[in-house]
Amino acid sequence: MLLILILSLLLTACSIDKEAKIIEKIEKKYDDISYEVELEMRIIGKDKESLYRMKEIFVGDDEFYLEILEPMESKGITIEYKDDKLFLNHANIRQSLSLKEVKNFDKGILLASFYEHLESIENIELLEIEGKDYYKIKYRPEGHNRYNFQRHMYLSKKKLEPYMMEVLDEEGNIRVVIKYYDFTIKDDK
Repeated sequence: MLLILILSLLLTACSIDKEAKIIEKIEKKYDDISYEVELEMRIIGKDKESLYRMKEIFVGDDEFYLEILEPMESKGITIEYKDDKLFLNHANIRQSLSLKEVKNFDKGILLASFYEHLESIENIELLEIEGKDYYKIKYRPEGHNRYNFQRHMYLSKKKLEPYMMEVLDEEGNIRVVIKYYDFTIKDDK
């Protein structure tokens, strides 16, 4: 019995140490960077699913840009956040809206939100998807609620680049799936 207890403690300590090293690698790679990525977001409701394609450009804590590429009726809508100001532009109707002094804007949908809250990681496991190795990282998002209770971020093991995020509700149902494409770290920050 004592031998089993000692082995389980050793295995748990090794697992925690591996997770800490992975988190440290992620912090090192994504500390103070800017990036650009295309994403496909599927929102899963009780009776309906919605699909959006977007481009996300993150320049820093106080600046990001989000452009809706699809569906066509929303194409050209952009959201810009810079220095506590939010700009919503709609190219099709040539209208824009500016909100000044937006404090503590919720960046929950942004990939940057994951990198800014690595301390909320609960678990990391290695798995294979379509012949490639990924880390599945479970974490609780800041300001979570019953529909946004837990998230799973999938990063490639080799380059630690984002592959997919799942947003789960309190019952463990997947409510949102975001797949990332063409992730690029920008040099001109």
